[in-house]
Amino acid sequence: MYVYTCNTYIRNLTVYMTQQIKKSFNGIIWGRWFREPWLWAALGLLSFWLLQVTHGLELRVTLHDTLDSDVAVRKILSETGGWYLWNRDAVLPMIMNGLPRNAIDLSGVNLINLLFVLFSPWTAFVLSMLLVHGVAGWGAYKLSGLFLEEWPVFRVLISWGFAFLPHYVLYGWTTAGLPWLIWATVSFLRYQAPTQQQFGKFASVWIGYAIGAHFILFGFFVWLGMVALVGWYAHTKRLMWKRMAVVTGVVLVLFMVQTSHLLMNMGDAGFVSHRTGWNLFFQHDNFVEIVKDAIFHFIAGQYHAPSIHTLVLVLLLASVWVFRRQHAIVRKISILLFVQAGFSFLGVCWFWEGLIPVKMQLGFLKSFNAGRLAFVSPVIWLAALMITTRIWLQQKPLAQPYLVVFLVIHVLWVGWGNGMLRSNIMAWLRPDYHDAAFPSWSGFYAPQDWAKVKANIGVSTRDFRVISVGIHPAVAQFNGFYTLDSYQNNYLLGYHAAFRRIVASELAMSDKWRRYFDEWGSRCYILPAHAQTWKSPFWVLKREVKSPKPLQLDHRAFKKMGGRFLIATYELDLSDVWQLRKRFETHQAWYNLYLYEVK
Repeated sequence: MYVYTCNTYIRNLTVYMTQQIKKSFNGIIWGRWFREPWLWAALGLLSFWLLQVTHGLELRVTLHDTLDSDVAVRKILSETGGWYLWNRDAVLPMIMNGLPRNAIDLSGVNLINLLFVLFSPWTAFVLSMLLVHGVAGWGAYKLSGLFLEEWPVFRVLISWGFAFLPHYVLYGWTTAGLPWLIWATVSFLRYQAPTQQQFGKFASVWIGYAIGAHFILFGFFVWLGMVALVGWYAHTKRLMWKRMAVVTGVVLVLFMVQTSHLLMNMGDAGFVSHRTGWNLFFQHDNFVEIVKDAIFHFIAGQYHAPSIHTLVLVLLLASVWVFRRQHAIVRKISILLFVQAGFSFLGVCWFWEGLIPVKMQLGFLKSFNAGRLAFVSPVIWLAALMITTRIWLQQKPLAQPYLVVFLVIHVLWVGWGNGMLRSNIMAWLRPDYHDAAFPSWSGFYAPQDWAKVKANIGVSTRDFRVISVGIHPAVAQFNGFYTLDSYQNNYLLGYHAAFRRIVASELAMSDKWRRYFDEWGSRCYILPAHAQTWKSPFWVLKREVKSPKPLQLDHRAFKKMGGRFLIATYELDLSDVWQLRKRFETHQAWYNLYLYEVK
């Protein structure tokens, strides 16, 4: 009897608990989720992230300025403890025979870089993706609340459209975090007498932005905007402007700590950068070309700050036509278009050849890039979308369903325009899918295949130097090799001259490569004359080259710099002083590997 009673009690308790769990679950799904639209925004972002990172090491990643340089540098800084070296004499032996540490403007104080200190490169990268796209989506959602508070569905769709943009995650939320920053600032300014809590929210967002942003990339302009804001706030004699000034100082200190390596490098009289040898005409155009570039940026966006705004532009132009009799609306939209056009023009005007005499006269302007003002463009298009959506909802309430369809199409358009997301989706549909601009992590770095190269050489990688042909030197660096070649935006001018001797014969046969190396030179690479017309001469995949290609290198200059091996992705026709040591059958890599040794 006692056992029967216990069993009955347990069974009844189990049924009750199951019912309560089911009720709670249904409440979450059908109640809170509809009452809390931010959860839908978060779910969309999580799906965006999982759709990519669940590929594991087959995750497709942007090649340009990510895999080809920035990941490997962060890995080297983590393995050598270089993040926190402020010694002027500190060098990174794996890069360019000892690149000075302070030549690299990266700091371990930055939150995104700190991930590379704490985790493996792949884990750090995918966490960076989650953080940066998360901040972008959250900021867009909060900012849209200032315009669309009564229409949560539209807030969710607009936040997805901004979050799914192809933000350069390794540089944090420098641009992705701007909506978050604008929301906090505008919300604070709405109060005539802000409370301590309201000020604390404002201060925490600004400090949070500084911790995860990059000062040189665009943070400098953001901080100048903050200075102007505090100046205006003080001029209007509003409360708490002194506290705002303190926050401005804290933000500057954080940025200066993050930029301290570059500041020390600038103060090092013994360091003469290869940038001093730049020929500005290489990167500058005449006024006609500048206008063409400005029009292109206005229509299609800027490469390093992509906005994928074609449909937004169409909506704005259509709105001007639909509301053409309502002059206040037309004026508002026209101002938005004019501001965006102005930033598009400013972004390219910096590279007008007419400014070269001024830059030469004021030497620091030679390396300064004011064209990064255009990085604000994605946020302007975002604001334009929010404002125009509000206009339609207020003026044409019956058009809501059509506007929802438009925003859904916009989200899909942005997602497809994000090459990294598109490549990862295609990889789910076709596992053999290859897009050279978005290789897989393992297909690019291929540690198992490079381990075979190490085993064949049989001695410590510290004892020799290598160069690469047909592949970015960052791959060799990532796999523990010490490279003479590298992609660096700041290194010694003397090293540039020494490396040039190795490749001088090839440069003499190609005016394109000669100008590329002599007048810019940040890609201090082997530049084969035979590859000058190739689409991707630094990323040559399997079966792209059918026969051996000639290459003339100065082996004496190579050996003088400590060089011993050349690693290529296709067969080369070299002089007799070089011997093909082995051709490797690769399994992970998207490319072949040929190991050459100088006698």
